[in-house]
Amino acid sequence: MEKQVTRLKENQTELTNGTPWTLAMQGDALRADRLLELDQLAVPPAPGLPPLFTTGVARLQSGDRVAIMGRNGGGKSSLLRLLWQQLQQPVPDAGLRLHPRLHAGYYDQTLHQLADNDTLLDALEGFSPSTEIRKRALISAGFGWARHGQKVNTLSGGERSRLLFVGLSLARYSLLLLDEPTQPSGYGR
Repeated sequence: MEKQVTRLKENQTELTNGTPWTLAMQGDALRADRLLELDQLAVPPAPGLPPLFTTGVARLQSGDRVAIMGRNGGGKSSLLRLLWQQLQQPVPDAGLRLHPRLHAGYYDQTLHQLADNDTLLDALEGFSPSTEIRKRALISAGFGWARHGQKVNTLSGGERSRLLFVGLSLARYSLLLLDEPTQPSGYGR
């Protein structure tokens, strides 16, 4: 019993009267009249399936904030996932034109961007190569230093969501695609 008490005390993070975690995105604005342009882009629910819809012509400029609204199952997530896939591996003449210096981040509502077997610290490496910056960001977001070696697959859904937001806040994206980032962040538990 005494060993268990000692172990619990070692893993305990002391609360301070510090400032609450605030999410600040440090994006880089591109001076461009077009970050991306959609022109009759076919949006299927999955590769190889018929499209749910085809976009009209739409242009996204630097500084724009766009909300994609529609009924459940209407293809909002499919559109964002398709845009993300095109950003990773562009397909010529697919109905999407991208600015050549566009650097985008993506919040996937399923939170599968974070590798389950990575530690919290390692999961953020793709967002910031500096170990010290990642450590400070984790601590600021409520992940005490004793948890930095914890595996991502042990996190609750809210904690995993918060970890992904920490990563997105570390990178300097010129475009963020956020697919239903409404899950509670688990902060303040």
